[in-house]
Amino acid sequence: MRYLLGKLTEQETAEFEAQCFEDDGLFHEMTDLENDLLHSYVRGEFSTTERKEFEIGYLISPARRRKVEFVQALEHHLFGSNEGTAPAGEDQHLPKGMARAGFAFQSWQVSIVSVALVAIAAIAWLAVMNYRLKSELQHMQAQQAELRRAQQELETKLTTLISRQETVANPVQSIIAFNLTPGMPRSASEIHRVIIPPKAARIALNLYLDDDKYSAYRASLETAAGKQIWQKPAIKSQPDSQGRRIISCEIPSSILRSGDYVIKVDGIPVSGKVEEDIAAYRFVIAGR
Repeated sequence: MRYLLGKLTEQETAEFEAQCFEDDGLFHEMTDLENDLLHSYVRGEFSTTERKEFEIGYLISPARRRKVEFVQALEHHLFGSNEGTAPAGEDQHLPKGMARAGFAFQSWQVSIVSVALVAIAAIAWLAVMNYRLKSELQHMQAQQAELRRAQQELETKLTTLISRQETVANPVQSIIAFNLTPGMPRSASEIHRVIIPPKAARIALNLYLDDDKYSAYRASLETAAGKQIWQKPAIKSQPDSQGRRIISCEIPSSILRSGDYVIKVDGIPVSGKVEEDIAAYRFVIAGR
């Protein structure tokens, strides 16, 4: 209801639309609620305050106003006050009661056909609107994913530049940091590329968490062939500069060679029973 009446923040709106795109049940529930609101508004069932709140919060786009116009036309067609009249050539030889019954039956048939046609048109219109809404949500999600990927690339480049400057200033011992987001991209252009300066003794990997619900984590570094070459238990999560939850781990650069690597993360709840492979991070070491 808050979403339909425009009471969510911009971030809450984006999160709710993403949930609707992923959850068909939630999407249909929201659609049903929207239809109920439209019919209640057209029938005048709202109080003055509710009506004003609906007009300010809902009628914010031409598409939504067209929805109201459609429901008004539908309500008028289904529940209008137009009354039919008997045909002029009604059979005079039938008893009066039978003639009225026949006319009522014909009127009933016409009403059923009219309702069916309007219902078909309404279903088709709603199907088109639902398809458009899903397409828009899918497009928005694709844009968000592209923005996240571009942001991560920029952060990686910036971190690399800063680390190179630190390496020049302190050639004896240096640590270079990289940010990684969870997922196993298949396209070469989407895989995180890590370039380690010659003087870097260790690399720090900041692993972003989609859902920080464990008391601690365990990270394992594996080669593309599945061989484990490093592990760190009992890592605590922490916020980054923007408040996003991450776990950080430092890996000796001496164990890394050029090639593909995967960091697998296990969750450790308060109960202590480890939940394996809750997230995976793929990256490529280049130029070693």
